[in-house]
Parts: sequence; structure tokens; C-alpha cells
Amino acid sequence: MKKFKVLLTCVLSISMICGCSQLSAPESTTSAPTSALATTQASQASDQPEASEAPGPELEPITFKVGFISSQAATDEAHNLMCDEIERLSGGAIKIERYLQGQLYTADSDGSIALSEGTLDMVIMGDLMVSAAAPEIAGFTQIPFAFDSKEQCEEFWKTVADQCNEKMLEKYGCRILFDHLAMRGPRVVAANRPLIKAEDYKGLKMRLPSIAASVASFEALGVSPMTSSMGELYQVLQTGTAQACESPISTLDSIAIYEVCDYAMLTDHTYSFRAAHVNEKWWSSLSPAHQEIIQQGIKVGFDRFNELESNGDEAILQKWRDNGMTVIENSEIDTQSIKDVVTPVILEKYKDEWDMSIWDVIQSLR
Repeated sequence: MKKFKVLLTCVLSISMICGCSQLSAPESTTSAPTSALATTQASQASDQPEASEAPGPELEPITFKVGFISSQAATDEAHNLMCDEIERLSGGAIKIERYLQGQLYTADSDGSIALSEGTLDMVIMGDLMVSAAAPEIAGFTQIPFAFDSKEQCEEFWKTVADQCNEKMLEKYGCRILFDHLAMRGPRVVAANRPLIKAEDYKGLKMRLPSIAASVASFEALGVSPMTSSMGELYQVLQTGTAQACESPISTLDSIAIYEVCDYAMLTDHTYSFRAAHVNEKWWSSLSPAHQEIIQQGIKVGFDRFNELESNGDEAILQKWRDNGMTVIENSEIDTQSIKDVVTPVILEKYKDEWDMSIWDVIQSLR
């Protein structure tokens, strides 16, 4: 268990840390899709070529377990489509136990432990584990405005994939399947007052993810940081424990952010991904044919997520406006003033801990 505590210590470096819960399976391990989702999947399935009658003799039957932290419309649709496609392409030889709606855990830290221990074979999650295993690489992605677009962010992660996986395998016995990424929308800021330039952040109580570089970036602006789980975010904003937060638009919408914040700033300050993380012992035990089918299924599911994420933000923003929230466009925000404050502070703070050549890689991808 020591190595898992090391993982959490690396990432959750500020005082408020959520404890790991014991994992237990629900009575039903496969969530039935909602009627709307079932209709969507049926429509998509009609466009797919028919599966082979049966797996070839080299494709041995297997069952594996996959987990995710929560239920949202886009992730539910994409992740179930991924699983359906893997099972379809395998002709039924591959079966998947799905824990995709937070049945086993509600924090990525717990999912990381389950994956490293082999309780789960695959976990869909963001950069928590790679940030813990390779902070000298991943830390740069937390600097506000390090990337100009999610395409640049995606290209960066694929460029450093081998370096990251080497660290992941060494420390936690896991790897990320970097070939296909679910690229989340850019992170934006929601608050109870407009935040246009760097000095507007001074003295703000802000809920931040438990990632040291992200916290340090906003501290450089004069923010007083606090952490909480996403499940607690609505309450801490409603009670005034926090006055602001930041996350992708779809994530903020899932907690009805317009009910507890008056302003949304489309800062687009960082980009992030979700990816299939696999237990290496399990992954390396599979035949190349199994691995190829799983990768194909991941691509189909993540392509669908990327489509939904790209098309959904404007509708969400209009809903926020209709509910009285003021949406401040990126063009109205002095992003350069924020960069001018934060970037030199973070590069100086981590100059002896991070691999500064990685910053050059990011610049070369602009």
C-alpha cells in the first residue's frame, strides 16, 4: 500500500485531501443505458458493419473490468459505445464488466489504486496518475495558457507518451493508451464577480483541483485556494466557502453552476484529456488481436466524446445566459496579464524539479 500513498502524496500536496474509500462492487456490474442512450446507440449500430459470426481461434474469450468516476450524458454515451464496440468487434469473445457511473469509486485517486492493484483492468481518467509519476513532464500542462488549443495539447501528450509511460510503469505498474484521447473542453472560471485581468483574482477564495502546479499558478495571482470533491462543489459555492472555481464547461454544467455563480469567464486557460489507463500485467497478458480490438473500440468511443464535447458547449453557455448568468467571452479577458504574472513564477518555482526542455517542446508545437 505504500506505493499508493506515495501516489497521493505526490499529487495532493495541499492540506485538504479526501481519503481513499474501500472498493465494493454493486449488485449489477453493467449499467443499462437510458432509453435516449439506447436509441442513440441503436442508430449508431445500424451504421456499423455487422460483427463477425464468431471470434477466430486465436481470440480467446476474456472478461475485463473498466471503471469511471461519475455519470454524465456525454461520458455515459461515449464509454458505453466504446464497450459495445469492443464486444461487437470481438464477436462476443471479449466481455466487459462496466462500472462507468461511479459505482465503485467517486475520486480518481481511488480508481488509481484499484488499477494499480489489479482490482480494475482499465480506468478512464485524466492526468492524475501521470502527474504523480512524471511531474517533471506533466506539471507544465497546469500552467495557464501553456497551450493555444486542445489540438496542441493533444499533440504534446502524444509527443511525450513514451516518457510518461516509462515513469507510470516503473512507479505504478500502469500505462496510458495514448493513441486515442478524449479531449475535454478548455477549463473556464466561474465566480461571483467578474474576473477580467490578473489583479481581479487577489483575495479570491477559489476551489481548485488538488494538483500542486495548478494551485501554485492561482496562488501567484493572489488567490486563497481550497479543495473539495466535485460532489461538494455546489455546496461550497452556495455557502460562500468558495467564491470561484474552474473546470471544463460540461463539468460545471453538471452541477448547475448558474445557480451558484453569477459570472462565467471563458478563459480557456488549460486543456486536459481523459484516456484509457490499463494495468500493465493485464494488458501485456493479452494477445495483439485482443489489444487491437480494444484500441479500435476506444477510438470509436472517444471520437464520439470529442464530437459531443465540441458541439455541446455553445448550447450550455446559452442555457447559462437564459438562467441569468453573465458569460464573459475570451476576447474580453486580459489573458496576457495573467500569463505575465503566472508563467515566470511557475517556471522559477519548479526550475530544479521539472525538465525545462519540456517547455521548449510545448513552444515548438505552437
